[in-house]
Amino acid sequence: MRFLLLILVFGLLSFNIGDDSEKLRPFSDADIYDWYDCIHPSNDYVQKELSKIRKCFNEYVANIDTLDKSLHFIDLNNDKRLDVIYAGTSGSAADFVVFLINNKNGYKVLYEDYTNLRELKIENNRLVYYTILDLGCCAEYRRLETKYWIDKDLNRFQIYTRATTNYTEFPNTYFDKPIKFVVTNDIYKMRSSPIVDDTSRITYDTISNVTSTYLKSSIGYAWAEKKDNTGRVWWFVEMEPCNNQINSKLNYTADLLPIRNLGWMSSKYLNEIK
Repeated sequence: MRFLLLILVFGLLSFNIGDDSEKLRPFSDADIYDWYDCIHPSNDYVQKELSKIRKCFNEYVANIDTLDKSLHFIDLNNDKRLDVIYAGTSGSAADFVVFLINNKNGYKVLYEDYTNLRELKIENNRLVYYTILDLGCCAEYRRLETKYWIDKDLNRFQIYTRATTNYTEFPNTYFDKPIKFVVTNDIYKMRSSPIVDDTSRITYDTISNVTSTYLKSSIGYAWAEKKDNTGRVWWFVEMEPCNNQINSKLNYTADLLPIRNLGWMSSKYLNEIK
């Protein structure tokens, strides 16, 4: 039954590019969740729960003196008990988000991600979906935005993952609604900026601003446009996952689900699909 539900969710939700809930915005560490939905219990309550909460973490996090400052209390499953979301250090270079369910006798880890929380949707005291933003660490140049849908039993299903680089230029303005298109030329390149640059060293192991290459018939959505100094019109695009992709710097073999790549393409051979 769960497998069938996963197919349904993936089929109905994963490719609804352009939905209001999935509007595109830059991947920035300044654009993370502000916790406005959370409850601020008394200090006495927090201190009473703290010893039980510490048991859910590794030794480094559990022993942080100011752990309570990184705890956010909210009912995630409408059982009238306050659950917890931890957002803070993991003890390594990456940030850490952990969802804890309060089962009366203690807390249980529900989900954990080495990333930042970007969006959280609560309806009728139930977690409906959340979005995380992975900005990478160390020498990682890929940035990811992943959205999860949560069912009534708190099972988590990945709706989509978007990928870009930490050097990709985002638009300043966007179309009111994205334009669906098909690629009509083979070996068509996605770039990190709206300019043809095949000679510059972008990172320690990357020459040129090409991030992915697509074949004819690939489908995508344009979110914005920009004209370069030569008069060429570029579209900032979000590509549907497909097998028509080669030489990508954005997709790793370990990725569990297909990824939507973001970047710039010349609009010359992108034909709008009405």
